[in-house]
Amino acid sequence: MKLAVKPLPYTVDALEPHLSAEAISIHHAGHYKAYVDAFNRIAESEGIEDPNIENLIRGGPEGGAGARVFDLAAQIWNHEFFWDSMKQGGGGMPPNELLGRIESDIGPYETFREAFLQAAIGQFASGWIWLVSDRNTLRITTTSNAMTPLAQSQIPILCCDLWEHAYYVDYRNRRRDFVETFLSSLANWDFAALNLWAITRQQAAPPVLI
Repeated sequence: MKLAVKPLPYTVDALEPHLSAEAISIHHAGHYKAYVDAFNRIAESEGIEDPNIENLIRGGPEGGAGARVFDLAAQIWNHEFFWDSMKQGGGGMPPNELLGRIESDIGPYETFREAFLQAAIGQFASGWIWLVSDRNTLRITTTSNAMTPLAQSQIPILCCDLWEHAYYVDYRNRRRDFVETFLSSLANWDFAALNLWAITRQQAAPPVLI
């Protein structure tokens, strides 16, 4: 069973002027699709008949799937999470419940914002920046290349792609400008709040009686 290219959750020009249709098209139809195609080829050659990329990712690169399979599966998952982490008219202040958790675990929004920016700038070479739930505490973390919090027992809440192909068309090498724009105008805080709600709901679920 082959993986399908997941459509964008918005039109290719929906994030303009913050991310151009050209940048999104190259990123989605070029880079992301290439990961899906490469994964399908290696899945066929390795006899992976029903690939569950989350299972492949959670095992980590040493979990039995092999480093190349992990890298492709993780890049696919990371990109799909990134598409959902943006929306037209996004950015600004998070919803109250999520903002409250950020303030409780990280600090006031301006402290969070500056920490997010500094972590993004400080990430060497290619990678990702995330807001995650780590043992029920929100924190900012970065991962290199294809690594993902799913392989580190963390639950992703929101992410921004720090690979240059995510922003070079519009921002050239100005990573800070891109991440500032992500926070001010693109971040899908509703998606992040839904992810936090899902965690809270799961933790609040009553025990299953046998």
